[in-house]
Amino acid sequence: MLPPQPSALTCAREKEKEIEIEKEQEKDRERERERFFKSAVTAVTAAVAAAVAVAVAIVAISAAAVAFKNVFGVPLPPLLPPPPPPPPLPSMPRLKFKVNTESLRRHDGSRRSPMAEGRSISNGCLDETSSTSKVHRIQRGRG
Repeated sequence: MLPPQPSALTCAREKEKEIEIEKEQEKDRERERERFFKSAVTAVTAAVAAAVAVAVAIVAISAAAVAFKNVFGVPLPPLLPPPPPPPPLPSMPRLKFKVNTESLRRHDGSRRSPMAEGRSISNGCLDETSSTSKVHRIQRGRG
């Protein structure tokens, strides 16, 4: 024998009860969201109010210090001691530069002087009558 089947009316009532329970749960969730939102707004408002109060206190203290100085003509002592002087920098070793003398050598190995060849040096460079490249002229001028 088969177990008794619930009637269509009983099934409809159970469905309605389930729908009502879901609606109540949704309302509860909505109320919880509203409570959370209100508490978050309250917390943010309190934080902003505290920050404003601190700013107002700083301005009031500064104004009181200026008024004290103006009335008594005495500067206030510093709130913090002066910072210590920075440590001295370590002495740096002198750099030694090596002069490139290769550009002053002739092909046969003997040294040449730009002044001995009749060329003039002005502003660290040889004049335009030189047959050497600009790079060599600059190297010679600095050397």
